[in-house]
Amino acid sequence: MLYPLFILKGCLTAVTDIARSVKPYIKELSRQENFCNVHVNVFDPCEIEYLRRYCLKKHCINTLTRADDKISLLANPETHTGYRYGASDIWKHIYAISDDLFYRKIVNGLKFSIFVHICRYYVKIDEKYFVNTSFFFKHFRKADYEDFLWLLRLIYSAFAKLDLSKLKLEEKERQLVTQMKNILNINDKQVLNTRLINNIHVCLDVVNCVSCDKCKLWGKIQFAGLITAIKIHNNTFDNKFDEFVFLVNLMTRLTVTANATSRFFDHRKR
Repeated sequence: MLYPLFILKGCLTAVTDIARSVKPYIKELSRQENFCNVHVNVFDPCEIEYLRRYCLKKHCINTLTRADDKISLLANPETHTGYRYGASDIWKHIYAISDDLFYRKIVNGLKFSIFVHICRYYVKIDEKYFVNTSFFFKHFRKADYEDFLWLLRLIYSAFAKLDLSKLKLEEKERQLVTQMKNILNINDKQVLNTRLINNIHVCLDVVNCVSCDKCKLWGKIQFAGLITAIKIHNNTFDNKFDEFVFLVNLMTRLTVTANATSRFFDHRKR
């Protein structure tokens, strides 16, 4: 079963320690050729009439020429893009999809992660990103952070359940995945409502209406990674490599978020 948050309270602090240990391996894996170049169609049309008015901006994906091209995630990192027009309505539509508790916690956790990336990579000057600490503490919400930690543990426990013998990995990739599985000693027995996958597919439809293509790219990757994690927990994952790639990139983003959040708090203590 999926344990209530109050049972896991003692585990949530520990997950940040796990994130510190996992970070070098997951970042290295996400930089491997098979994981940093992905097939994501950012040209899918917006089918939600109310949100079509926000589809105004030109494409901002670097080196993208066709819908079937692979996109380099190293050339298009998740950073602060300045995207605001229609963002609140996009999130309202995503939250309105379901009032299921676990769905809300997943969305809260993912939104918190995106918020932290905005703060961590707020402005780029001379090829270097600078943080915005004041923006982080102005908008930080403890409840959202707890939902993020819950989501991070959910993703880590899904990764820990992977059967390596069924994944077609290159030797370097297999070594990195094995090292991470040794760190992720999590045995949460979680079965998630299958309706969550349907709900997240609807989220992907909403993301098609985002006017910033880099935001759309990372939104699609992370929601697709959530679908993979749910399939693993429900024992319905059929070892498709593209789906595993989405999980790895989601896990990378969440791990970076956990470590960045810790650094924000450390900075405040100084």
